[in-house]
Amino acid sequence: MSIVYEAFFVQNVLISKLYKNIEFKHITTEFKPVKSHEHLYGTEATFIITGYGNDGANEGYKVQLVSCDSNELVELYRNILLPHITLSVSKEGKPINTNKLHFKEVKPFLVKTKFGAFTEGNQIDIDIIGR
Repeated sequence: MSIVYEAFFVQNVLISKLYKNIEFKHITTEFKPVKSHEHLYGTEATFIITGYGNDGANEGYKVQLVSCDSNELVELYRNILLPHITLSVSKEGKPINTNKLHFKEVKPFLVKTKFGAFTEGNQIDIDIIGR
């Protein structure tokens, strides 16, 4: 199995507005990780949405970790420069650019996640999203 990225995968339904909805919404901890964290897959974490951004090319939420039972996952989270969830992109938009959005403050709400990996076969490792 070749891991594309490890992330906290969102369990809530989040509505998007742009052309391409991101099917497996997530908070990336590491792209092409040197060391995988399979022993943590399925671990739950709760985040709070603190901001929203949409520049017509990218749409996303800024997030902050609220609770997680794994100190190792908390450390992975702390290494994220700008924790966010890409909701959708335009035809020309690229998810990697969501971290460049200007996030405006929103009424906070919680999202539940499970930690896992997205693989080269466009699969999520373990049944973390109930599909």
